[in-house]
Amino acid sequence: MSALEKGTITVEDAKSKGWIDDAWIEKHFEPVEAKSKIYLLDPFDTTYLDGTPASSQLIEGTMCLVFFNSTVDSSIDTLKEISKISEQMKQLGVPVLGIITDHDVDTARASLPELKFPVIVYNEEMEKSFDFYKDLIEDNVVSVFTKDGGIYSAWNSDCSAEGLLDAAEGIANEK
Repeated sequence: MSALEKGTITVEDAKSKGWIDDAWIEKHFEPVEAKSKIYLLDPFDTTYLDGTPASSQLIEGTMCLVFFNSTVDSSIDTLKEISKISEQMKQLGVPVLGIITDHDVDTARASLPELKFPVIVYNEEMEKSFDFYKDLIEDNVVSVFTKDGGIYSAWNSDCSAEGLLDAAEGIANEK
């Protein structure tokens, strides 16, 4: 149950692997409406990298959230690769949203390459909303997929272009 509580695996994934069944789910979880998510985000306000206001409302539908710290080795290279596939992701109906976790956003802004996907700033309000996942987010490039405004997939530290595209195609084909 630890992986489920931490959000590193979805109930659907655990069930498909045979680790749990419906009886186990009924015993350990309260019934919820079918449209409920594994983890809903608390509302937050932040800004895009250029300072334009943004809120948690932009995380709706199906998306790929990419959290990154530009000072971590190879993060810029990873972001460039994600930028190359961002249009394909958008065409699949799974747009990319970057979330920069750098503490010095001004310096990061100056060092980032031009990206083909929007980037918002991970601030204190977002930290509260994603508190459960803070250990996964800090000082890494990690991704997670959303569906209907909630965390839908397990967190992924392999943010390769091929891996993200494969996951996006899988999610797009679920519709």
